[in-house]
Amino acid sequence: MYPRAWGHAWSKDLIHWHHTGLSIHEDSPFDYHGAFSGCSLIEDEGQTMRLFYTGNFKEPGK
Repeated sequence: MYPRAWGHAWSKDLIHWHHTGLSIHEDSPFDYHGAFSGCSLIEDEGQTMRLFYTGNFKEPGK
């Protein structure tokens, strides 16, 4: 199964992209089975970025 995660990439021209790997992935009990949809919010005049996403955990036997 492929990981369900958020990747990170950047571009200066939106044509040539640089991929820097996974930024949010299954690394805690709350998102053990995937990191799904979300969004970001910029605060403090661009100094702080907050990320919100859906973590997925399937209880054993369900």
